[in-house]
Amino acid sequence: MNPEASERTKNLYYFIQDIQGKYTLSGQHNFCGKGSEYSDQLEKIKVYEDDGEGWYLYKTVTIAYDGARVDEINTKYENYESESKNEYTYDGDGYLGEIISYYYSNNEWVEENKEVFTYSAGRVTEINYYSYNNGDWDKDSDYEEFEYDEN
Repeated sequence: MNPEASERTKNLYYFIQDIQGKYTLSGQHNFCGKGSEYSDQLEKIKVYEDDGEGWYLYKTVTIAYDGARVDEINTKYENYESESKNEYTYDGDGYLGEIISYYYSNNEWVEENKEVFTYSAGRVTEINYYSYNNGDWDKDSDYEEFEYDEN
């Protein structure tokens, strides 16, 4: 591995190493010289698993966009007949403000939890977590704080 690779690149490399022999990673590419002419945005991911007797469709993830930003991600678990979704909202500067998670029950979407993002100089400084209980958002004790060096 390139010792100067970004943290994101290293994490992707380690992820691919971790799933080796457990999952199949598949994708699609554009033709050389065509850029994103055929596929500007990823819209659907199908995840397969091997249960020891063969491969089966585990879940389908569908991604909806509002322009270039992710608006909603819906996950349907095939064998469990369950669904979940995340809705993404953005602040006036275009930064991710909240992710609200839902599950599907009795023919309706039920709010379950949310993450709220705080920024300073365009960088995430804090993520707070909330649970939805009896019509109110209760702040969890868990949260994450981020600090950045000069780079």
